[in-house]
Amino acid sequence: MNNKKDEPKPKNFLPTDAVEFLKNIRVCENDYLSFHRFGNYKIKERKDKKVISVSPWLSVPVYKQNDEFSKLTLQSIHSRQQLIMNDLPDYLKFKYKVDGRLLLGVGGGTPYTTISPMKLHPLYGIPYIPASSLKGVVHHCWLHEHTVEMLDEQQRISVKNDLDLCFGKGSDEEQSASGKLIFLDAYPVGKYNIVKDVMTPHYKEYYNSKGMKAPLDNDSPNIISIPAIENTEFMIYIGLNFKKNELRAELRKQIIQTVISTIEDYGIGAKTAIGYGLGRATIM
Repeated sequence: MNNKKDEPKPKNFLPTDAVEFLKNIRVCENDYLSFHRFGNYKIKERKDKKVISVSPWLSVPVYKQNDEFSKLTLQSIHSRQQLIMNDLPDYLKFKYKVDGRLLLGVGGGTPYTTISPMKLHPLYGIPYIPASSLKGVVHHCWLHEHTVEMLDEQQRISVKNDLDLCFGKGSDEEQSASGKLIFLDAYPVGKYNIVKDVMTPHYKEYYNSKGMKAPLDNDSPNIISIPAIENTEFMIYIGLNFKKNELRAELRKQIIQTVISTIEDYGIGAKTAIGYGLGRATIM
C-alpha cells in the first residue's frame, strides 16, 4: 500500500511568482479566482492508465458567509443599480428569498477544477443571477402561463403582441425589435451563504457512454460535490422602458404576476423540478 510520500505532488497552472504569493497569503477574497483560475492537478497511475485529478488551489469551505468587504461591495452595486433604474420611465423591484437552496451555474465546466463550479461574478467573486437567465426564465413562465392553443385568434394576437413588446422580437422576424423589459443582474442583499451540496448520478457508465451502455443497478453511484446558495435574499430590478401610454395597467399587473409566479412556482437556476431555486417574491 502506497503511503503519502509516494503520492505525486500537485502541480499548478499558475506562474511561479503567483504560486509563491498564494503560499504566503493562503487566503483569497475572490471566490471566482479560487474556482476558475487557481488550480492544482495530480497524475496518478491506475491499472496502467494515467488518471488526472484537478482541484481548486483554494477551495470554498463547507459553510461560508460573505465578509465585510463583500457587504460593502454589494451596497455599492445596489446603489448603482438604483441609479440606473431611476433614469428609466418606470421600474419594478422585487426581493427574492430563497426557500431551501439555489444552484447557479451547475454544468458550466472549468479546466481548473473537476468540482462543479457555481456562478460567481468574475470581478467581485460574488454569487449572482445573470440578467439573461432571469429574462429567459420569466419569458418561459410567460409562455407557459398563456397557452395560446386555448385562445381564439384575437386573443392569440393580443398575447403575442404583449410578448413581443415586453421581450422583443428576434432577428428571424420580419422586423426585429428590443424588448421594453430591462433586466439587471440580481445580487444578494446584505449577506449570502455558500454551502456544500451533492448530486449523485446513479448510472455513471450509461451517462459516460451517452446511452450506448444500459443503465444497470450494478453500476456504482457517482457522488459529485457542488456549491449551493442557502438562506439568501436577492434583489431583482426590472426596468420598464415603455413609451407614454404604451404600458397599460393590465399589462403592468401581468408583468408583476409573471415574475412572482416565476419565483414561487417555477424556480430559478438548476434542478428546479426537485425543488431547488423556489422562493418567495416580495415587490418593493
